[in-house]
Order: sequence, then C-alpha cells, then structure tokens
Amino acid sequence: MSTESITILSILAGGLFGLLFWRNSASKKDAQNILAEIKELQKQVEQSSKVELYLNGLPERANTKIQGLLRDGLKAMTNYEWDKAIEIFEKLLPCARKKDKAIIYSQMALCWQNKGNNEIAMRDYKKAFDIFNEINDKYGISACFCNMGIVFKILGDLPKALVHYQKALDIYQEIDNKEGVANALCNMGNVHQTLGEMSKALEHYQKALEIYQKIDNKEGEANVRCNIGIEYKTFGKMQKALEHYQKALEIYQEIDNTQGEASVYGNMGVVYGILGELPKALEHYQKALEIHQETGNKLGEANAIGNMGNVYGILGKLPKALEHQQKALEMHQKIGNKVGEANAFCCIGNVYEILGETLKALGHYQKALEMHQEIGNKLGEANAIGNMGNVYQTLGELPKALKLHQKSLEIHQVVGNKEGETNALCNIGNIYVTLGDLQKALEYYQKVLEICQGYNLPVIKEKIEACIKIIKNQSV
Repeated sequence: MSTESITILSILAGGLFGLLFWRNSASKKDAQNILAEIKELQKQVEQSSKVELYLNGLPERANTKIQGLLRDGLKAMTNYEWDKAIEIFEKLLPCARKKDKAIIYSQMALCWQNKGNNEIAMRDYKKAFDIFNEINDKYGISACFCNMGIVFKILGDLPKALVHYQKALDIYQEIDNKEGVANALCNMGNVHQTLGEMSKALEHYQKALEIYQKIDNKEGEANVRCNIGIEYKTFGKMQKALEHYQKALEIYQEIDNTQGEASVYGNMGVVYGILGELPKALEHYQKALEIHQETGNKLGEANAIGNMGNVYGILGKLPKALEHQQKALEMHQKIGNKVGEANAFCCIGNVYEILGETLKALGHYQKALEMHQEIGNKLGEANAIGNMGNVYQTLGELPKALKLHQKSLEIHQVVGNKEGETNALCNIGNIYVTLGDLQKALEYYQKVLEICQGYNLPVIKEKIEACIKIIKNQSV
C-alpha cells in the first residue's frame, strides 16, 4: 500500500520577531498610526508563517530610514517575497543594536525556511540564539530553541528536535508564557507522531488544546486540532479526524489564515482517499496546492503534489502519477525534507510496482527504508517493509515476503496504526492464499474484518468481505 505524504502543521513558537522603530518627535497620532500599521503587519505575518512577532517593547529610533526598511521588510514577508525581505533585513543589520540584530536574524531565518533553505535558516537561528543567550533574553532564547527544533525535524534529526522543544518548554514554563508552553507541547507532539508514538503525540496535543482554549488562542486551537485529526486518522477513526479538520478549517477561515486552510485541505484529502472518495480527495489536494503555490510554501506544495500523485496511481493514471511523485521527490530533496524524500521514494516505488518494473520498485523501497530507519520514522519504516514484501511476493519469494509483512505488522501494532495493521494482515492473508492454506488466510482476513468493524475503513472492509466469501465458497 502507498505511504502518505501528509502536511503536519508545525507551529513555530512565539518569538519570530518583528521590530518597531519610530521617531522621538512623532506625534501621538503618528505613533498610533504606525503602531496600528505594524500590528496589522504582525497579524498578517503570523497568519502567513505561523508565528507571533516578537514585539518586546518599542525601541526608539530617530532614523526614519531604518523604520521604513523594517516596514518594507515586513510587507515583503506578508506578500511571500522572501528574497526581497532578506535583502531588506540584510541592509538593517549594520545599523542595528545587538538585541535588534538577534530579532533581524530570526526574521531572516524564517524567510530562508519558507524558501526551503533549512541549513541557512539554522545558521541564522543560531546567530540569533547566541545574541539572546549573551544578553540573557529568556523569551528570545526559548523561541530560538523552538524554531531550531522545527528545522531539525524537517532535516530528519528527530532526537535533536525533541531536545530543543524540551528546552523551549522548560523556559516557557519558567517565565509563565502559556502560549509558548502550548506551542512547545504541540511541536513535541509532532515529533512523537513522526516516531510512531501515537499515544504520546495525542497526549501532548490534548494538553496544548486545553491551553489554547483557556487563553482563547484561535489559531493555536486550529493548529492543534489539525494535528489531533492526524492522530485519529492514524488510529483509524476517520469521522473523528474529519470533525477536527472541519473545526480547524472553520477557525482558519474565520481568522483568514490561508496557510492553515491549505494544511486542512491536504489532511482532509488524505482521509477521503482512505475512505475511497477519490474525486473528493483530489479536489482537496488541488485546493491545498493552489494556496501553497500562491504563498510560496515549497514543503506544502511538494506534499500536495505527492498526494495527488497517489490518487492518480489509484485511478490507474500511472504516467501522471509518476510525474507528480518525481516532482515531489525533487522538491523534498531541494528543501532537505528527509521524511518527505523517503515517502516520495516509496510512492515512486508503488508506481513502478504497478507498472511491473519490480526491480526498480524494490530499489526505491530500499532507499525509503534506509532513510526512515536513519531518521527513526517507524510508520515510514513499516510501510517501506510492507511494500518490499509485496514485491517479493510478486517475484514468488513467499517466505521472504511473509517475513517482511510480519515485521511490518509488528511495527504497525506497536505504534497503533490501524490502517497499516489491516494492510499488513491483508498481505499476510494473500500470501497464505497463494500457498494454498485457505484456513490460515481466512484467520488473517477475519482479523482485518474485526478491526474494520471497530473503525471506519470501508474500502478495506469491502475487499476483505469479498475475499472471505470466495474462500468460504471454495471450502464448500
């Protein structure tokens, strides 16, 4: 079965950082107008990049040129003109004070991250962190920890990501920043989700949701509902997943957060695909893709393209499927997204397998497996192993295929992935059918049916019921 390339909405911690300068001689009315404008920019940048701008006081500046540059930089960010924003912020650096430089470096890092240049983003986050650490700015330090954690997660270094989120959480708790605590908890949940530790992930998300609701943070609530929806999807509870996605979508639309909308559309597309509603799935992926392209979100664009490729594969449009998966792979490689790259290798393998090019398929699955094992992605590992089992089954190497599917089954059971568990059970049942052991096959198919009755997996349920009927008719 194909793996999914899903958009997990990472919440950047509060603290990525806009500056406000104005003249000492400004009138009260002028000051209010400038503040209103910057606050509007703050709102827009928060919505476009999932951040809260760091407005820690209003540093006074007589230099109106600096004030104008800052305003231009923020406007460029709201228009997703990352190169222009970087150029403007670089001009600000030579004339900025120490703390201001940390804030500017953080803005630049965010721009690089949105461009998909995560190594350069990490470089600038570290520069910001060094300055915040030197001046003992707790809020700035915690924000840098959280944002560096996000980059480490994208780069596939999950242990480092978790360490940085924990450090951020500790500081946020120390300074009693409830929003920061919720952001850190949500990001830690994302790592546990990638590691296949579903119960831990859901526990962190639920804690974050309670905090967001308590402090009336609508965007935070929508973000974490999206992540909770992903967990319910993994557990096989599709309707609960859709409920959370729908609530998240309504909030994003209410606060005019187009990036959030795109993430929800992508995740809803995954669920509709599992439910067999392929036109709906494709429609939602297309909506997500259009928003990601409009806003310059390369990671989101790659995920949407890959997901559309999965649907085209199921529909039998294999050249189109391969074209989409190859494009997704190239984008993931360019931005350094290891998880996305591994998933794309697996999806390309799926297409080659359907085309009958088994050796090519096996080569791509092997690459995916090695990458998933390297970054500790248990779900990805289980999917890659299962796909390799399918190839060996096609090649007639049934003992090797059976061993791989058993291993895949064990991992899915450990992480609680019901959809993956049913796929593995189906594949094992299929092998026993090929071996002529219909009674053993029936046992595994019955296990699948039991899971399907407890969860909303209609496509699998329908296929298994047909298989069971055939076996029982042959046994008569």
